[in-house]
This record gives sequence, structure tokens and C-alpha cells, in this order.
Amino acid sequence: MPAPRCYLFNCTARGRSVCKFAPLRGYRTYTLSRTGDTVGVSPGPGEDEPPLSKAGKDVVLHLPTDGVILDGRESTDDHAIVHYEWTLKQGDPSVDMKVPQPGTLKLSHLKEGVYIFQLTVTDTVGQRSSDNVSVSVLPRTYSMGGCSSVCSRYHFFCDNGCCIDITLACDGVRQCPDGSDEDFCQNLGLDRKMVTHTVATSAQPGTTGPSEGEGDPWFEKPQKVTPHNQPAIVPHSEKRVHSTQWAPESQIFPIMPGAVLPLALGLAITALLLLMVTCRLRLVKQKLKKARPITSEESDYLINGMYL
Repeated sequence: MPAPRCYLFNCTARGRSVCKFAPLRGYRTYTLSRTGDTVGVSPGPGEDEPPLSKAGKDVVLHLPTDGVILDGRESTDDHAIVHYEWTLKQGDPSVDMKVPQPGTLKLSHLKEGVYIFQLTVTDTVGQRSSDNVSVSVLPRTYSMGGCSSVCSRYHFFCDNGCCIDITLACDGVRQCPDGSDEDFCQNLGLDRKMVTHTVATSAQPGTTGPSEGEGDPWFEKPQKVTPHNQPAIVPHSEKRVHSTQWAPESQIFPIMPGAVLPLALGLAITALLLLMVTCRLRLVKQKLKKARPITSEESDYLINGMYL
């Protein structure tokens, strides 16, 4: 009788057993249990095989979230699965767990952190199998990676240095960790039209405020040049307001507004006079062309009249 031979197979993929062996007489298969170091013997012909639990793929969520539904109905058995059991192995115990239908689990009221749930299935003869699935709940995402030093003019600058997408500002939800994106909008008053006055002298700095004159204006200060550009909407802070470049008063007002009207009026009068002179000359020229020549009798009459 030949000596028995042993063959090893790597049947694990993504933490699950993916091999299935057909029962044959004279051959026995052994598998290493995933939940421990015990070794089990595969059933022979005519025996009931244990179920295979599949809790589903790992889930990654971002706050805010309404929840998620875990689905373990892909678990299999050679006969039937009669019982599904979900257990919270790690995470905040205040999470709300409901079972809409057998094999599924609905989660709500999730908080930031990592949750690990274990699905245990039982077949008709009481054999059990377990599988774990993780649910990672991440904080609210910020554009450009949250508190990033590389921001563009399409971002809103929070007071603490973070930058978020400019479309997320003034949407009623606090995206900035300090809530400056919504505080700025409340102080600004979105129902009023805002204008920017760039009049600035050495004695009186320019101000930016509502066109209706309501509320206190914010004084503008020169801003240090940075690699990124200022967004169209900035937080209500002295550090992030509309910047003004200071210049001498002669450069700010190169042309007096009062001199424009007299200049335009003088040009209009001059053009009108030129038009009148041109029309008069054309009329005189036409009259000269229409005048008939003097006859000899008329010329003699005129000459005799002069001597008389």
C-alpha cells in the first residue's frame, strides 16, 4: 500500500475561503478555521456541510450620513440557512441597529469612527459560520484635503485656516470646523446688495459695506501677497477682507469728474457751428451757379446810367 500523500492549497482570498472540494472516498480534506487555530475535517459523502457566511464588502461613509444597510444574503449553505445574527464587535454602542428583512442590517445614527459587525449564520442542523464587515465613518470632507495651505480663489477661507469649496459657503450647513462659513453669511446679510467702494486717501481709508448704508462698515486693510488668490466670498474677519492698494491722492483721482461736462458741451457747440457754416457756404455756391449772364443791352444801360 503506497504511503499517503498531502497537498496544500491556498484557498483564502480577501479573508474568505474560496475553494470547494468534492467529497470522494479515500480522500479527506482539512481546512484551517478563520476564527481560530482549530482544524476541522470536511464532511464525507452524504454529510451536511457547514454554511459559508458572507457579511458583504467593507463600507466607507462620510458625515453627514443617513445610514447604511449591510447585506449578508450572499451567505450560502448546501441545504438552507435558517438564522442570521448580527453582532456589534467594535464601535459606538449608541448606533441604531434594525433588521428590515432576514440577512440585512440597517444602521443609523452613526458617529465618526470605525464599526465592526459580525454576521453569524446557522443552517438546518445547527452548524454556524461567522464573517466580519467594517463600517468606517469619516468626518466631513473638505476640498483640497481640508486644512490645506494650497487654496485657490475658488475656495472659501475659514477663520482657522481651512479652505472649503466656495459653493459650500452660506448653504445652511457648517462645513468649517469653527463654523465661520455660516457666521460670515449671517453677519453679511444676503438679502442686501453689497458694493465695494475703493475710494481711499491717507486721511480716510476705503470702506466696504451695504449699498443701503445699514450696519457698520468694515474697514479695509492691505493684505499680504500670498501664492493663492483671494476667493470671491471671504469670511467676516479683519484678516480676510477685500484688499485695497494704497496710492497717492493724485493717482487715485487723475481726472476730475466735474471737468467732463463742460468739455463735452464745448465740443458739441463747436460741431454745431461748423455744421451751420458748411450749410451756409453750400447755399451761396448754389445761388452763384443759378445766376444768368448779363446781355449787351443791359450792360450798356448800366454803363450809361453810371455816367448820368
